[in-house]
Amino acid sequence: MSFSHMLELAQQAVHLAGDHARSQLGQTSAKLKSADQLVTHADRQCQAIIIEHITRRYPQHGFIGEEGDNGRLFKQYPTDPQKTWWIIDPIDGTTNFAHGLPQYSVSLGMMVNGHPQLGVVYDPNTNMTFAGAVNQPATCNGRSITCLEEDIHRNSQLTIPSRLPYGMPHWLPPLFDKYVVRNFGSAALHLAYVALGGLTATFAWDIKLWDFAGGAAIAQAAGAIVTDMNNQPRFPIDCAAYNGEPLSVFVGGKAVRRHLGPTIFSGNDR
Repeated sequence: MSFSHMLELAQQAVHLAGDHARSQLGQTSAKLKSADQLVTHADRQCQAIIIEHITRRYPQHGFIGEEGDNGRLFKQYPTDPQKTWWIIDPIDGTTNFAHGLPQYSVSLGMMVNGHPQLGVVYDPNTNMTFAGAVNQPATCNGRSITCLEEDIHRNSQLTIPSRLPYGMPHWLPPLFDKYVVRNFGSAALHLAYVALGGLTATFAWDIKLWDFAGGAAIAQAAGAIVTDMNNQPRFPIDCAAYNGEPLSVFVGGKAVRRHLGPTIFSGNDR
């Protein structure tokens, strides 16, 4: 199946949303939607922009979005025969955005039967658009990209989560001594940068489906492997049953996984 038209539609949607977000940077108020999560008016506006743009062409498709009522997710079930789900993170990196920091992205993924079929991640501040789909190459601004397949070394760049809700894993501190460890405040960008070859690997153990659905499609199209932190396939995920539960993810090339696997795949998802 070709997803070329859907991929073009997805890029249009995230560009509309991302450009709106950029216009609101430093001009929108934020509030807590949970003990440690911010939301802004722009988050909700960007999500509405994406849903409206997709629905015009595919009114029977379903949606899972980060911004629902009362701090919950937004969910609209599909009615098309394929049960197509669009997974939206309208501003991935809201904490950065809310503080006026231009380091965030808009992420959109499309899933069928629990697997990502296409994804787009847009950074409106650098004008970088990452895209990928099943049976199509991953791209950045139309240029083909692939993940790194070299062995990990002292200058390899890894990203880790911003928060450690379950404490410091015993295997994490040594990584700071061996490699370059970073966090950009946007999990979607982390996955996109792995696809680009700028990052060697990224992992997190307490993120939501909307944080990585779009980026996972791009990373897989770029040749990366996507698993959970138990070294098991990350997909399928039952979108109909998903209600915002925290998930774990590891994304990197095969060579990186062989090297890091014995260190971080401890048999404990958290």
